[in-house]
Amino acid sequence: MPDMERRVSAGELEARYKTKHELYDFFDEMMAEIFRHFERKGTSWKSCDLAFLKRQLRRCVDEKDWIDAANFCFFLYDRERSR
Repeated sequence: MPDMERRVSAGELEARYKTKHELYDFFDEMMAEIFRHFERKGTSWKSCDLAFLKRQLRRCVDEKDWIDAANFCFFLYDRERSR
């Protein structure tokens, strides 16, 4: 018997749509924050000490600064995938 695709309910479609737009809003805030610092700091995350990035991430989490925390997660992710 062929694999059947799961049907998605109207409620789930609505939730997915809403979540997608919430993610886009969050991403827009991340980009705005990165570009606010970009002229002064450029892509310094690509060469700075990993321990520094991790400390900054922890500080952002402790301070509940979720946009900067997400940006530091991106910096760490970018460094890892560049290896």
